[in-house]
Amino acid sequence: MNIKEILKEHVKKDNREQVFDIIDNKMTEGDVKFAISYIDNLDTISKHEVTKIEYADNGNFCIQCSTGINYIK
Repeated sequence: MNIKEILKEHVKKDNREQVFDIIDNKMTEGDVKFAISYIDNLDTISKHEVTKIEYADNGNFCIQCSTGINYIK
């Protein structure tokens, strides 16, 4: 299983198409690895699912989780 497939396992079911498109077509390998690490760290507290991944116009990388926790890199 490649790293993009690992990240896809963390994506919430109701928003998969849009997030999968970003994972497959826009994310760098470094951002994929970062996202997996970020979610794994959150999961030590409780289960988190990705609801949104995006790149802002200014290039910032953002991950939003089902618990409302956001990270901007």
